[in-house]
Amino acid sequence: MPATKTSETSKIWKRLYLYSLLFFAVLLPFQPKWLPLTLGMMLFGLFWLLSARFNEKFEALARNKMAGLFFLYYLWIVVGAFYTPLADEAEKDVVLKLPFVVWPLVLGSLIIFRKKARRTILQTFIASSVLSILICFVMALASFLDTGDAQEFYFTHLVDYAVLPPHYLGMYMSFSYGCLLYGVLRRKFYFGRSVDLLLMIILAIGIVFISARIQYVVFTVVNCWVFFAFLYQRSGVWKAMGGLIAVVVVFMSMAWIFPGSRHRIQDTYNELLSFEKTVNQKQTNHRKFLWYDGWEVVKEHWLLGTGTGAANEALQRKLQDNDQKFWNGYNVYYLRDRNYNYHNVYLEHWATHGIIGLLIFLALMLIPFFGKRSPEGRIFLLVCGISFITESMLERQAGVLFFSFFYSVFFIMPTGEEEDGQQHVE
Repeated sequence: MPATKTSETSKIWKRLYLYSLLFFAVLLPFQPKWLPLTLGMMLFGLFWLLSARFNEKFEALARNKMAGLFFLYYLWIVVGAFYTPLADEAEKDVVLKLPFVVWPLVLGSLIIFRKKARRTILQTFIASSVLSILICFVMALASFLDTGDAQEFYFTHLVDYAVLPPHYLGMYMSFSYGCLLYGVLRRKFYFGRSVDLLLMIILAIGIVFISARIQYVVFTVVNCWVFFAFLYQRSGVWKAMGGLIAVVVVFMSMAWIFPGSRHRIQDTYNELLSFEKTVNQKQTNHRKFLWYDGWEVVKEHWLLGTGTGAANEALQRKLQDNDQKFWNGYNVYYLRDRNYNYHNVYLEHWATHGIIGLLIFLALMLIPFFGKRSPEGRIFLLVCGISFITESMLERQAGVLFFSFFYSVFFIMPTGEEEDGQQHVE
């Protein structure tokens, strides 16, 4: 009888844990201010505390090497707060990055989930991402009927969430698309074949209209990876090549047909030209100068970095001597007039935390990618790894919560199939 009660209690705790994770996954592609996304994390933490059995939890956590690597990453952020010249900014960053401690702590210490739970979380997130972009289109249509301006369907006009910029929603959608694509090709459908294909089409269209250009690259690379890493072994290289070319051609044709996304592609072309020269008597490529001056900051602080929270100010000081003219559609401005970040996660990590911090972060990205991990986990790292090249994604809540959550779900949260000899709740 006592054993039965213990089993029933464990099932209740498992349901509460899972419901709080699903709550978090539902809100992630929306992040409304009126319902804090972090509430899901706080609920999970509360259940973790109330369920007690801390000896078992910490024993499991002590065996979790990837959780330890995450803790090391956060510890280095805290260390950087001791030698930074900007204590207030460091405090903000330490608080912003708290999910890098909370998720590994609570998920890495619970050996109660099976892979089915991970799949349920993915299903929830994918469905929520699709719903999010559909709502964006409905809101854009309402604005278009009011203003008659077709730009309502593109980029920041389309994605008008308070704390979720288009680059981040685009990254979420690329990840969701990659998971669905892998499931369709392997016949491991999330919602059924027809529904999965429909959701993939909606996500691909959404990525086109969001027009975050790095996501065009992500879309192409994800398709290449999934087709050739997971499909050619079954269907042959030529069939894989044919499917890949068809998908990419259709996607890029859509991006070129619609004026808003075509304009973004043309901007990219002009930015590539402006690496060598000024285009139309003005510069169009911010990143050329942000990366160049960011590298100058790195060279001056290559070992330990500027300290937590201080790298952006160091970059801003470098930009003071930049006299390149930029045009915002109304008047000329200079990079020194705005507070820019590095627009590159890797460069920013090096500038902020030095070579040690960069190596720790690269270890987070590369160790699980080349280990025996789930294909969806690798797709997640691929999407994030490319997205991090042109945007400082971990400078905002939207990036921190997405990366820390799914990294923990894929690489830190143990599942029944991965822990031999352990007892699990069915």
